Amino acid sequence: MFWEEEKKLGETRDETIESYVCSNRLKDILELPYTLQELWGGNRQLIDYFCRDDVLKELANTALRPKIDDSQPIKTQYKLSNACMEILTLRNNNEITDAFLESDEAMKPVKDFFVDNPSRNHLVCGFFMRIVQHLFHRSLSK
Repeated sequence: MFWEEEKKLGETRDETIESYVCSNRLKDILELPYTLQELWGGNRQLIDYFCRDDVLKELANTALRPKIDDSQPIKTQYKLSNACMEILTLRNNNEITDAFLESDEAMKPVKDFFVDNPSRNHLVCGFFMRIVQHLFHRSLSK
């Protein structure tokens, strides 16, 4: 029945996430269609992974300094940047935001956005504004 398939998919989903986290494959995690759902659901393994300084730094750099392949459609060009921005601005998880605020290395791309960002366009500026707004609101609520 359908619930058996759902259970099977759930086990595969957990195994996939665990495999990617253990091998530090951030790009693969970002490309999973259910990463945000898992974070909203409180997946402890993903939350702990995204709270690591090296991962937060990579999320910020990918969101604000995307590597663009002009031969791809625009939706594909900014897919990873958008996913990183979504994770950094996740509303129901203060742990990731707190870890982001406490990591000087991860905050560097945000602080230096207008200094050294040659690929600024309306999309990347929108990602920047959403991140800054989220951090501002989070710091006000503390």
